[in-house]
Amino acid sequence: MGRMKDLLIQQQEQGWSFVGKNVCAQCFTDMVIRDFVTARTTTNECDYCGRSGEQPIAAPIDDVLELMAEGLSVEWGDAVDELPYESAEGGYQGKAYDTWEFFDDVVGFPSENDGVREDIVSAFRGRLCCQRNYFSLSEQDKLLIGWEEFCDEVKHQRRYFFFNTGKRQLHRRFYAKSLVLLMSWA
Repeated sequence: MGRMKDLLIQQQEQGWSFVGKNVCAQCFTDMVIRDFVTARTTTNECDYCGRSGEQPIAAPIDDVLELMAEGLSVEWGDAVDELPYESAEGGYQGKAYDTWEFFDDVVGFPSENDGVREDIVSAFRGRLCCQRNYFSLSEQDKLLIGWEEFCDEVKHQRRYFFFNTGKRQLHRRFYAKSLVLLMSWA
């Protein structure tokens, strides 16, 4: 297989396209990305703002895109993998965002430079993003439900004695997390 075909396969698997430019830390507003770029400088000129120096000041934007993709993949995924699709009901059965909407309205752009923004959108183009595990409870909701179960149990079932009585058993995962939460407040 040719190199171009390998490149296209790699881009499809990783979920973003290579841009091939260099960017300096000053082009970003996000401090994590600024530190990342500063630690990986390889060239003396930024392709976006035109800054240059005698020492390397810019890093490949492809490295930044890889960092962004890894970070976003923790909470966000492709709608095609996460949501059911029903054409009779108007498409995806859940909230899916196109690339521009996702970066502009949901997570925010890490840069105010228009060229960087355009290249980010271009690199992630063609993806519909949605929350990972869309139909399951978030970690925050799990803790809230566990806390509510714990409060109900303390108020109405077992005031002081928490050994298993055999009558009613709380969901162990929620109960354990709520106890940890309670202990951290004490």
